[in-house]
Order: sequence, then C-alpha cells, then structure tokens
Amino acid sequence: GLVSSFFAQFSPTLILCSRRYTRISRSLADQIGLEVRHSENVSPDVCWKQAKLYGCALLATSVAETNQDCLLETIELIVLITNKKLFATEQQCSGELDAAIQRYMTKKIHEVLQAVSSNLEHLTKCLRLIVETAPSELTWIPISYGSSSSIACFEALEDHHYSINVLNGTVLVDGVPPGFLSSSI
Repeated sequence: GLVSSFFAQFSPTLILCSRRYTRISRSLADQIGLEVRHSENVSPDVCWKQAKLYGCALLATSVAETNQDCLLETIELIVLITNKKLFATEQQCSGELDAAIQRYMTKKIHEVLQAVSSNLEHLTKCLRLIVETAPSELTWIPISYGSSSSIACFEALEDHHYSINVLNGTVLVDGVPPGFLSSSI
C-alpha cells in the first residue's frame, strides 16, 4: 500500500493502481465485517484484522490524490480504523501502523477538510458506517475552539449528540464511543 501510494505521486497511471489497492483492502475488511456482523461475540483478533486492512486501504491512497470522492473515502477509512481498534486488545494495536496513519492524515488534512466542507452530508454516511441506527439526514456544524481557523471536528444534534473528528476518526454518540456503555451505567 505504501509503495503504491509513494509511486502514485509521480504518475496518473499509478494513482489508478493505488486506488485499486485501496479498493481491494477495503473490500477484504468489509467482507470480514459481513461474515461476523450477526455474531454475538466478535473476537478482538477479527477487529484488529479489519483495522489493519482499513489501515492498508488508507495508506495506499496516494498523497497526490485530489479526487473529491477519494478524499471523502479517507474520512470513511479513518473512522472505520478507529472504531475497529477500539475493540482490539491493546497488545494487538501497532504503534507503527498508528504513526503511519497519523502522518498520512496530517499530510492530507487540509484537502480532506476542503472536501468535507463542501459535502458535510458525507459525515452522516461516515457515522452510519459505525452507528447503523443514526438518522439518515443530519445537519453537521464545525466545532470551534476559540479562534481556531482549522477545524477537524464536526457535530450534529438530533435525539443524540453525534461528533466526528476527521483527523483521527473518533466518533462519539452522546460523548461516548459507539458500542461502549455510558459512564452513568
């Protein structure tokens, strides 16, 4: 993935190769999810395997990629990676993979933010990848902190408070990661 991503910055033909590798990795991770979707207890190993495949898909995306759909898919991938890592054991999670993903997102964040700012409804699609019962239409607004001009967090309110950080993929529902019990329980 990293190799195709690196070479894709030099050739439009190799960008197509990079996109193909991204599709293959994501498809494998999605297929695993379909196989265990109705299982009551999903092994942390399965969650980690999905997180790694989504990570490979993200890292295969070329840093030279400017296609709006590919930039929006970057948000989907970072959300899926982060969610799957929540259910893997700490021993499984790789600091090297996390570091590579964070470096990639740091390089791409400005383009990703431009893409999502012109298509905020895509955040609902990203949320519904994790929270299938979320409303199909939400109004997203940037969360601003003081006078900060670059915003990577967005929120929507409708029955619940939803938030997404597009830099690190954190999704919260009422301040808690989906699938976890609230602290009041």
